[in-house]
Amino acid sequence: MKNTLMLYVLLLVSLSVQICPAGYSVWAPDVVLLLVVFTATLRGLAAGLRIGLVAGFLRGVFSACMFPLDIVLYPAVGMVSALMSGMLYGQSPVVQIFITGIAVFLSNAAHVLYLNALSGNDIAVSFVLVGNWRGIVVTMISAPFVFLFLKKLSACQAASGPYR
Repeated sequence: MKNTLMLYVLLLVSLSVQICPAGYSVWAPDVVLLLVVFTATLRGLAAGLRIGLVAGFLRGVFSACMFPLDIVLYPAVGMVSALMSGMLYGQSPVVQIFITGIAVFLSNAAHVLYLNALSGNDIAVSFVLVGNWRGIVVTMISAPFVFLFLKKLSACQAASGPYR
């Protein structure tokens, strides 16, 4: 319970960091996506779906046209991450980078296809991936470090005992 509350507080903090002007840097990782992938990888399918639904709702609130997509996309990212970590060894940094890469690709591709459908454009997914390569690389490379930090934070929360 305490760890779950901590994850939702971290979600709010990461969302506020991501929507502030510094969060729009091309070198900033997608911290909300990393939190969803972390939760699904280390806590399983149900926790990944829950945090993905809340993350998608909160991201959709700040981007009204993306609300229908985000409310479906982030739980799907949580589900895919949980299933991939079940098939592979989710504790490995290489696997964490791989799962994060799949999540980033899924997120970018879904956003491009959704915006193409809304606006009638015909922008290729590969064009957006090439244009956003810095954010993708930073998100993937930072995944093991974020996972390590969040895992240590969860362990500290669990070791501190229940609330009094």
